[in-house]
Amino acid sequence: MIEEGEEGINRRAVKLFESIGVGDRSDGGRGLLLVLDPAQDQVRIEVSQALEGVYPDALISYLERRQMVPFFRRGRVADGIVATTELIVKRAQEAAENKAFDPSTLPAATGGAGATTEAEVGAGGERHNQSGGPDVVAGEDPGETVRVYLEAMARRDDRPDLGIYTEQTREMLADWTVTPAQMDNIVNTYRDCSEGEVLESSDGGFAVVRYGIDERQCAPWFLRNHGNGWKLDLAVQQKAVGFGRSNAWHLNPRTIHRYQFAFMDWKLDDNGYPQSERELRWGLTTTTTDRGTFVVAVQPGSAAERFGFRWGDRLVQWNGEPVQDHRHALQFMQEAEAGAPQAIAIQRRSGRAVSLKGAAPE
Repeated sequence: MIEEGEEGINRRAVKLFESIGVGDRSDGGRGLLLVLDPAQDQVRIEVSQALEGVYPDALISYLERRQMVPFFRRGRVADGIVATTELIVKRAQEAAENKAFDPSTLPAATGGAGATTEAEVGAGGERHNQSGGPDVVAGEDPGETVRVYLEAMARRDDRPDLGIYTEQTREMLADWTVTPAQMDNIVNTYRDCSEGEVLESSDGGFAVVRYGIDERQCAPWFLRNHGNGWKLDLAVQQKAVGFGRSNAWHLNPRTIHRYQFAFMDWKLDDNGYPQSERELRWGLTTTTTDRGTFVVAVQPGSAAERFGFRWGDRLVQWNGEPVQDHRHALQFMQEAEAGAPQAIAIQRRSGRAVSLKGAAPE
């Protein structure tokens, strides 16, 4: 944090970056520096040259203005930094998977805006959508309500009293800071998800819209029906559904309450990740992006751990055959006879190529 009376934030950030050696502990000098100047009411994220391709100015400016500043306006400086860090980490994970930054996913106004932004600390936490918007009505079908919700997020409609929320969810959202970046992230995450499977409780009062076990990024939705349409129960959902380092979702069985019926046919590992029989046998959970197939989780004491798998490994070949996607990896796991020698070529997050060898589990 810069003290009052010091030089401009841009010049000061460069000097700080050099003087404290940001990035010196990494290969190639990769590092980021966050500087907040309360006197000038400005914030800047300085990016090393080695990371400019991962965090271009357009993305940094977007994160500052659309994620960090909305928290700052409500005086929640620490929360704003943490929330922004989460999206920075997500971008780092995408880069580790060789996924390029796509500027088309950001609003056009962010292009070339730079990386210094008015912090607006304590300016007031007004909602993004102050002028109102179209009526958002709960659907007669749970899937319809989810669709309407995603449309509202695409419009950046952050009103906490939308007709698609349960009363408990409205109370929760009334005190939340919902940023444009968070809403954009929801829309981008579910854009490539399947339509989703709807499961209703026997009494017709609860429902879950869930996606395939293989769709690791597509978390389920919890809904309730009190006779006036299906409404999103985000108050329970935010406690029951968590996300790991790879942004793959998992359940907390102790907090899913009346929604447990929707997951009785799924097996969960010790961390709450849903797994197929093949994955349970190996203790290996994988996911696929447009850059390859990656390890999401490794069960402690499992065959996968004995082989040497680590989170973030990219599967390249299995017994000499290229791994096409996570379904292909599951096929290899299923077809491997107990005790048969296996040779799996992987690429570590560092880029180093490694060959893992061992016997298939029982």
